[in-house]
Amino acid sequence: LKHFLVAILIAICCSNTSSAVTKIRVTKGSSDPIPFYLHRVEVEEGNFSSLPLQMRDVIIADLESSGLFEYVAPSQIEQGTASYHGEPDFAVWRYHGITAVVTAKLESDGSNGVKLAFRVWDVVSRTLIRQHEFSDKDSNWRYLAHKAADQIHFALTGDIGYFNSKIVYVSETGTLKKRIKRIAMMDQD
Repeated sequence: LKHFLVAILIAICCSNTSSAVTKIRVTKGSSDPIPFYLHRVEVEEGNFSSLPLQMRDVIIADLESSGLFEYVAPSQIEQGTASYHGEPDFAVWRYHGITAVVTAKLESDGSNGVKLAFRVWDVVSRTLIRQHEFSDKDSNWRYLAHKAADQIHFALTGDIGYFNSKIVYVSETGTLKKRIKRIAMMDQD
């Protein structure tokens, strides 16, 4: 009788008297791109003509091509202050919905080399979240720009960037009987 009562008590406690079911239906995912602004690449030392603008354009193109970022052009906003050596004017950037500001500087290292330094600012938290610099020959300026885009991507997403990746492939030319194969390498962009 004791075991019988314990069994009935367990059955009553474990029975599900409620039959309410919650259903959740996911129809699609959504991820809005992160609005960012990359201020001009300031020149501290050296004469680089169009190099700072070219580097800036590569970084912007890299980040936008990922689909995770949206560059907000200066013509779309009232100009906020942002220079490499100071904090951005967070109030202006936040007013325009920009969540990240990147500042950068370029300088000569003396012997045909350049150093690209950049800072990534979180506008919402008003903090510097990443600061880094790279040096290389000035002929490798695209490499430096891709490396900077990788680091900016990492700072804003936590994922490792892939903009400095190389694609290697076999190119074939000629007739079927006289095929010429060449190994080629190119940037991911």
